[in-house]
Amino acid sequence: MRQISLTININSKTIILLISILVAVIGGKNIKDSYAQTAANPFTGSCGLILNRNFGGWDVFYQGSTTIAQNFIGTINFDTGYSGLLVNTVSGYGTNKATEQQQVFTDNQKFNITSGPVNGSYYLSAPGDAKPSYIFVPVNGGNTFLVTELNSSKTSSSGVCQRI
Repeated sequence: MRQISLTININSKTIILLISILVAVIGGKNIKDSYAQTAANPFTGSCGLILNRNFGGWDVFYQGSTTIAQNFIGTINFDTGYSGLLVNTVSGYGTNKATEQQQVFTDNQKFNITSGPVNGSYYLSAPGDAKPSYIFVPVNGGNTFLVTELNSSKTSSSGVCQRI
């Protein structure tokens, strides 16, 4: 009869490796899939906004002015209605004496929010405006908004508003 002998040499590294594998397997079985969630009402709280005006001089010549808004950065609080923007403007656009200035705009009146032209989009009308000023599309579970400005008298701006 043959005799078989088996020697197991277990050290601390082997024990730690086996425990790590066991924890990974048990943890992997208990983790549930997560998905992006859409918010029931994405227009709550605040978001930080950045917009860039896409101009090529069109609104300068259309308006007959050499001062034009270039880009915007600020915040919007949908609950209180407060919005504040720092606007970079270019004066002397199209001349050899162009300069840039900053101007702060604040508003404490709530936007009017209605369904937008595309499924999942929303019109935001500025206080006192009869027609929509912006289109917001909530993405990333309502934490981020893609934004475009609607204009007929100047070029529009586009950007992002990220929930704060």
